[in-house]
Amino acid sequence: MYLEKAEKEDDKMAESWKGDADGILVFTGLFSATVATFIGISLQNLTQNSQDTSAFYLARLYQLSAQNGPNGSAPITLPSLSDP
Repeated sequence: MYLEKAEKEDDKMAESWKGDADGILVFTGLFSATVATFIGISLQNLTQNSQDTSAFYLARLYQLSAQNGPNGSAPITLPSLSDP
Protein backbone atom coordinates (compact mmCIF):
# COMPACT_ATOMS: atom_id res chain seq x y z
CA MET A 1 0.00 0.00 0.00
CA TYR A 2 2.71 2.49 0.95
CA LEU A 3 4.91 1.43 -1.93
CA GLU A 4 2.10 1.99 -4.45
CA LYS A 5 1.41 5.50 -3.17
CA ALA A 6 5.11 6.30 -3.05
CA GLU A 7 5.57 5.06 -6.62
CA LYS A 8 2.66 7.21 -7.82
CA GLU A 9 4.09 10.28 -6.09
CA ASP A 10 7.52 9.54 -7.54
CA ASP A 11 6.05 9.23 -11.02
CA LYS A 12 4.23 12.56 -10.63
CA MET A 13 7.41 14.23 -9.41
CA ALA A 14 9.45 12.74 -12.26
CA GLU A 15 6.92 13.99 -14.83
CA SER A 16 6.99 17.44 -13.25
CA TRP A 17 10.79 17.52 -13.41
CA LYS A 18 10.70 16.33 -17.01
CA GLY A 19 8.32 19.16 -17.95
CA ASP A 20 10.53 21.70 -16.15
CA ALA A 21 13.63 20.37 -17.87
CA ASP A 22 11.94 20.56 -21.28
CA GLY A 23 10.99 24.18 -20.62
CA ILE A 24 14.50 25.06 -19.55
CA LEU A 25 15.99 23.39 -22.63
CA VAL A 26 13.64 25.26 -24.97
CA PHE A 27 14.44 28.58 -23.28
CA THR A 28 18.19 27.88 -23.40
CA GLY A 29 18.03 27.00 -27.10
CA LEU A 30 16.10 30.13 -27.99
CA PHE A 31 18.38 32.30 -25.87
CA SER A 32 21.55 30.90 -27.44
CA ALA A 33 20.14 31.34 -30.95
CA THR A 34 19.28 34.96 -30.18
CA VAL A 35 22.70 35.70 -28.72
CA ALA A 36 24.45 34.02 -31.68
CA THR A 37 22.42 36.14 -34.10
CA PHE A 38 23.30 39.37 -32.31
CA ILE A 39 26.98 38.42 -32.20
CA GLY A 40 26.94 37.61 -35.91
CA ILE A 41 25.41 40.98 -36.72
CA SER A 42 27.74 42.87 -34.37
CA LEU A 43 30.93 41.30 -35.69
CA GLN A 44 30.28 42.73 -39.15
CA ASN A 45 30.33 46.26 -37.74
CA LEU A 46 33.60 45.99 -35.80
CA THR A 47 36.44 48.14 -37.10
CA GLN A 48 39.81 49.07 -35.72
CA ASN A 49 39.92 52.33 -33.79
CA SER A 50 42.17 54.80 -35.63
CA GLN A 51 43.14 56.47 -32.34
CA ASP A 52 44.60 53.18 -31.09
CA THR A 53 46.70 52.87 -34.23
CA SER A 54 47.92 56.46 -33.95
CA ALA A 55 48.78 56.02 -30.28
CA PHE A 56 50.72 52.84 -31.07
CA TYR A 57 52.87 54.52 -33.71
CA LEU A 58 53.40 57.67 -31.64
CA ALA A 59 54.55 55.60 -28.69
CA ARG A 60 56.94 53.67 -30.94
CA LEU A 61 58.37 56.93 -32.35
CA TYR A 62 58.84 58.23 -28.82
CA GLN A 63 60.72 55.07 -27.87
CA LEU A 64 62.97 55.39 -30.89
CA SER A 65 63.73 59.03 -30.21
CA ALA A 66 64.46 58.27 -26.55
CA GLN A 67 66.96 55.57 -27.59
CA ASN A 68 68.86 58.01 -29.82
CA GLY A 69 69.64 60.42 -26.97
CA PRO A 70 68.75 64.05 -26.34
CA ASN A 71 70.62 65.55 -29.32
CA GLY A 72 69.19 63.08 -31.82
CA SER A 73 72.46 62.83 -33.77
CA ALA A 74 72.23 59.09 -34.34
CA PRO A 75 70.40 58.06 -37.50
CA ILE A 76 66.95 56.64 -36.98
CA THR A 77 66.29 53.26 -38.50
CA LEU A 78 62.67 52.28 -38.33
CA PRO A 79 62.03 48.62 -37.63
CA SER A 80 59.30 46.78 -39.40
CA LEU A 81 56.22 47.07 -37.24
CA SER A 82 53.20 44.86 -37.31
CA ASP A 83 49.84 46.52 -37.07
CA PRO A 84 48.46 46.80 -33.53
